[in-house]
Parts: sequence; C-alpha cells; structure tokens
Amino acid sequence: LRFRTVGTIALKEAARSAATSRRHHARHALVVTQVALALTLMIVSGLMLRTFAALLKVHPGYVRPDEVLTFRVAIPNGLIADDQEAARTLQNVAERVAQVPGVASVGLASAITMDGEDNGNPFYVDGIPRTDPPMRRYRSVGPGLVETMGNRMVAGRPVTWSEIHERRPVIMISEALAREYWNDPADAIGRRVGGSPADSWREVVGVVGDERDDGLSRPATPIVYWPVLNENYRWRRMAYVVRSTRARTTQFVREVQQAVWSVNPSLPLAQIETLDEIEARAMSRTSFVMVMIGIAAAVALLLGVVGLYGVIAYAAAQRTRETGIRLALGAQVGHVRRLFLRQGVTLTAVGIGIGIALAIGVSRVMSALLFGVGHVDVLTYATMSVELFGVALLATYLPARRASRVDPLIALRGEL
Repeated sequence: LRFRTVGTIALKEAARSAATSRRHHARHALVVTQVALALTLMIVSGLMLRTFAALLKVHPGYVRPDEVLTFRVAIPNGLIADDQEAARTLQNVAERVAQVPGVASVGLASAITMDGEDNGNPFYVDGIPRTDPPMRRYRSVGPGLVETMGNRMVAGRPVTWSEIHERRPVIMISEALAREYWNDPADAIGRRVGGSPADSWREVVGVVGDERDDGLSRPATPIVYWPVLNENYRWRRMAYVVRSTRARTTQFVREVQQAVWSVNPSLPLAQIETLDEIEARAMSRTSFVMVMIGIAAAVALLLGVVGLYGVIAYAAAQRTRETGIRLALGAQVGHVRRLFLRQGVTLTAVGIGIGIALAIGVSRVMSALLFGVGHVDVLTYATMSVELFGVALLATYLPARRASRVDPLIALRGEL
C-alpha cells in the first residue's frame, strides 16, 4: 500500500535506502518462501480434492443414502424372554413399518455400513483345517436388508423369515469373502461354513455385494451375514433401514415411531438418522482435513501474491528515476515492463521449484489420507503450479505497468 503509487516521497525514500541491498535480498527470500509455502499447500489441497472426488465414485454398498432412514430397536429379556418370540416381534416391526405411506422397502441388521460397529469372530470353511482361523466381521440380518440398502445379490438369494424362524442352517457372505476362498462368488453357493469348531456347518445361500464398512477409503470388509435367530447368536438390538423419499421429513419419523409402537408400545427407538448422516460422520476426518488445508492454501496464496506485489511495487519506486531516464532516452514501454516482470517471474519460478520439492515431502507424509491418487500426481502438481504462476504474474504485471507509465519529467524532478 505504501508504494502503490510513484511520487516524490517514494523517490526520496528510495534514494535514502539505495545502500540497503541486504534488505532487498531479505524481501526476495521472504517472497520466495511465501510462494513456496503457498504452492505446497495448494498442491496438498488439490490432492485432497482429488481424493474426495475419488471417494465419491466408490460404491459403498448402498445407493441414495438420503432416502434411507435408520433407527435401532432393542428388545430386552425383561420385555420378551423367548428368543423365538423376539424374532417374531422384529419381523412384525418390519412388516408394520413397511405399511407406512411412502415406504419402498424395510430391512434390518445388527449393524449398518460405516456405523462403527465391529463384531469379529473366527470363520471356518469346510475342507480347510480348523487351526488358527481368521477373524471375520459378523453381522446378524433379516430379509429386506440388501434391497433396502440398494446393494445387490452377486450370487444366490437372501435368507427368508421362514428359514430364520425354523432355524435352518443357512448363511450369507460378502463378495470379498467369497472371492478370497473361491475366486468366483458363484462357486461359494452351497459351500459349508461355520463360526466355531463346535458349530454344525451352515450352507452359503447368498453372496452379498461388498460394503465399505470401514469407510470409503478402506478396502471392502469381508462380512459373514448370520440369520437373526440361530443356535449361537441371538441379537436383541437391531438396526432397521427404511427406504422412502420421505425419509428426511419429521412427519415420516413420527409415523415410523407410531408403527413400531403399534407392535409393542414398550419398544424403545434410538439413533434415528439417515444413512447419509452416517456417511458424513464416517467421512468427517477427510472433509475436515480438506477444508482446513484449503483455507490454509487460500491464505498462503494471498500472502504470497501480496508479498510479490509489494516487492515489485517497492522495486519500481526505487528505480523511478532510472525508469524516467530510460523513457526520456526513447526506451519502449514494453521494455520497461519486462524489466520488472523479469524480477517477479524469477522470484516466482524459484518459489515454485522449492514448493514442488516441499510438496513431495509433505504429501508423502500424509499419503495415508489419500485415496485414488498418488502423492506425486503430475496433473495436480502441474495444475497448481500453473495457477500460482498465473496469479503471481498478474501481481507482478500491475506494478510493472504502473512503473512504465511514469512521466519522465516528474521522475527527474523528484531527484532535485
């Protein structure tokens, strides 16, 4: 601001500071540092944007999450002691909620994708020795879950309520788990698996499409889908998923609550939220980091541009007499502008070179936050470098243009 215009005061101050070349070097070093830091943050911000865009393209195991209402219902032993009756109550709740106007489908499970629930147990496959089995994520489910979530049956079919009440030895597994053991998911149908050496074998009747249960940036989790009621696991706290275009309305939530209470008025409802709210919570760390780095990059870019502008404006003020003499002797305006543009371009180029080196180191450290993009992404590095160079060139051009318009008489008179 101080040197935004060329005047007599600027000329006199420039004359008094002619011997302070070390200050010039310090200013130049500061500008280079600002440009380097700005580019580093811009590149990191660009990588996070690329990561966010890549995450949005990942199929999480569901579709249109804003249309899915989720809530949990717990059936304590003190309310219903018999496991069979508790399972029938879960079915009745699902059927009654399905009658609410606007409901397309209803499903239930002990956990929902990305809700933080993690129930791991050993997993055995018939034909593979039962020694040191791997731990797999278990999930108790009822009919309607796959279609309500918008997932798909890769092979086979879902379990039915009749199979659940009759306690038939059936089970479903995820696509990732099926491929791990049999490569082709279709080959998993009819295979026998179990949960412990003492268990009887269960027949795989369905292979469910993968779910990104640990977040969109993590590989699909191998999941074993047990029926709600079986000889070993009797889930009393289930999460319901309800697909409806009315899912986000308060009136719809009230109607769903009334439907549940019409089955049993003592059933408590908890954690009522939509599926996209669960997704937003799971992606909150990535979103927060992206926003904060974006803000820092914007501030750094602003500081770098202002610093570059200030240095070039200051240099133009110092060389006002020289500029006036050049113009008086017939120098072209374009030549005068290039004198100052060259200085700004040089500082910017040095800063960009240092910034690229810094960005490579920083992005390598934060590579765990990246998804679908390498920490040295040529497109991101090139785009951000060109953008910064363009903005810096504009910041250099403005004071250079102003310096080239100085009146030679005024410039020479300022030295008297």
